[in-house]
Amino acid sequence: MLSGSSEPDSLSDVGLLTQAGYLTIKKIEGTTVYVGYPDLEVKQAIAQLYIEQLLCGKTLEQAGADKISYRLSTEMLNPLFIF
Repeated sequence: MLSGSSEPDSLSDVGLLTQAGYLTIKKIEGTTVYVGYPDLEVKQAIAQLYIEQLLCGKTLEQAGADKISYRLSTEMLNPLFIF
């Protein structure tokens, strides 16, 4: 929530990322604020952080995601029939 407190102990994750510049306001409709990544560099950096957190230090192979990673990078997948 962007309208929340700016105190560090009670700041929401979205509020913090917006104030730090990692998210930017894309549009406002009524009372709804849509945020997104300001550029590709930030988008890729955040994606890398998500991967590191999800894998907990494991490689894709150790986590069992190597086949998925390979298929996503090499094949055109039919969204209705992934496996």
